[in-house]
Amino acid sequence: MIGEDKDFFEEQQKIALEIFPIFKKLFKKYFSDSIPVTARYHIFADQIYFYFYSEERYVFSEFVKELRSLLGKNIFLFQVGARDMVKMMPGTDCIAGCNGINLCCKSTRPLPSIEIENIIIQNLEGRDIERLK
Repeated sequence: MIGEDKDFFEEQQKIALEIFPIFKKLFKKYFSDSIPVTARYHIFADQIYFYFYSEERYVFSEFVKELRSLLGKNIFLFQVGARDMVKMMPGTDCIAGCNGINLCCKSTRPLPSIEIENIIIQNLEGRDIERLK
């Protein structure tokens, strides 16, 4: 990005992070067992992307209507996994893992997918393992 574009992008991201507390409060009202992660502004459009972590699936129609009436912008909601949640959360840049090294999932590299066989070997089977097979 060049100077003007970069400044515009940073300004839009700042706006998204200012709007995030509104999203977080309303999201917790509707979905108390979920974790709002962050907000990002689309650089070329009047759209805000909100990211959240949850193990459940939800119907968002009433929530989106209320949030859109408050913000007046196009809204997109994305459910992320635990690794992506840590990668995206503001303020987690210097969290160290149990080995003293910064969290590996904070790197800019894409994380490899987890194979079902490894989940079974490590006895990490959860309620969704049947759905994944």
